[in-house]
Amino acid sequence: MVQTYFFFLIGFVLPSIIQCDITNLNEFFSAVNQTSNYTVGYLSQANLDVVKRYLPANIQIQLFQDKSHMLVAIDNETIIAGITTGQLVQDLQSRYHVFTSSIVSPQAMLVAPDYDAKLAPYGLRNQSSNDLFNALNAAINGVQNDGTDETLVTLNQRQDLIRVYTCRQSTQIPVVNRNDTTGFLQDILFNTKKLLIGGIGPSDWGAHDGNYKDRNPIGFYPGLLDKIVEKLGQLSGPDGNKYGEGLTIERTYYQDSGLLFSALLNGKIHATDVYTLVDVSYTGSGENCTKDNNTCRAEETCTENICTHAPRPRSLHFRTTCTTASRDTKFITKKLSGIKSIQPDAPRQTPKTRWIGFVLLFVTLFATVFLVLVILLRRKKNYRAQHTLQGGFGKFVRLQEESEPPMDGLDAFDDHIVQSPRDNTN
Repeated sequence: MVQTYFFFLIGFVLPSIIQCDITNLNEFFSAVNQTSNYTVGYLSQANLDVVKRYLPANIQIQLFQDKSHMLVAIDNETIIAGITTGQLVQDLQSRYHVFTSSIVSPQAMLVAPDYDAKLAPYGLRNQSSNDLFNALNAAINGVQNDGTDETLVTLNQRQDLIRVYTCRQSTQIPVVNRNDTTGFLQDILFNTKKLLIGGIGPSDWGAHDGNYKDRNPIGFYPGLLDKIVEKLGQLSGPDGNKYGEGLTIERTYYQDSGLLFSALLNGKIHATDVYTLVDVSYTGSGENCTKDNNTCRAEETCTENICTHAPRPRSLHFRTTCTTASRDTKFITKKLSGIKSIQPDAPRQTPKTRWIGFVLLFVTLFATVFLVLVILLRRKKNYRAQHTLQGGFGKFVRLQEESEPPMDGLDAFDDHIVQSPRDNTN
């Protein structure tokens, strides 16, 4: 009876109180499908767009301006998980789980297309990006071909980086001669010696990916752009004359992707940074406008005084270079969280109820041990030796409880020696 009760306690009561962390994608979907009260946080619209189509319709979403605020929300269990990309477990404290969404997003540099009345009526009118686009592709291919990107992966401990290449070849991608360059590239090589790069931020993605809040950003992605620009200066056309070394980078940061792409289409920057995700949509420049005087660029319309564009993949709307890297979107969850394995429609457990559960568990276990000891003490009995049988190869004692009557006829057996048949020599 006692054993049955004890095993019932361990097998049924205990699992109902112990919490279950969310450590993988299956557990995440199992939790969010049980209730509509959960919220997921994200750091950028691009990160959300990658996984949004896979999230249940009942999930709530919340935008955070930086990683630290999102982690605080995870700690407080205001959100069930955070969405980010490229964040390594080593960059986080031990109280978090980080697991992949199994969705890989290619990354590349985006360049504004030249104006074309039919194909790109929104493109550059007073400048040309043709030669710069080709040169960037050749430089990216060169960095990947000589293994420089793999060296950066090792130096920045990004061995988990998933590689997605679109320009793998052992020879240099052809480019024009230095003296024949036009547009942006000509201005860079002969005048400014400077490549204007745009990004969103500045953000701190950790020591491995890159900290763009530093005056001189360090990490994998800043280092990758440095090597691409260095390789661009080493390029040469059919005449063999190098483009010229000593090229530099000037970064400009924007609050959101709309402002970034507006600057790109207006020619204020030459290209976006190497970490730009290309598998999400362009939805407009976000520039201010009025319906009475529509000042939006071609193919965009004025919606609520903002220039918008019907969703279109970035890779189609802009000139997209060879892939520079790629990211698998990740989820961040809290260890020892208030999420537990519950039946559908069961209420979510909060930190307060979790502590109550632990107290109840301790009281129940203590009561069980006490009950077992009481029962064992009450069942304790005295014993006596009834008789000793001597002979053969040993002595045997039969123990009887004091309350048990003696066995009849036991005294009829006398002690004697058992003789082995082998001892009979007759």
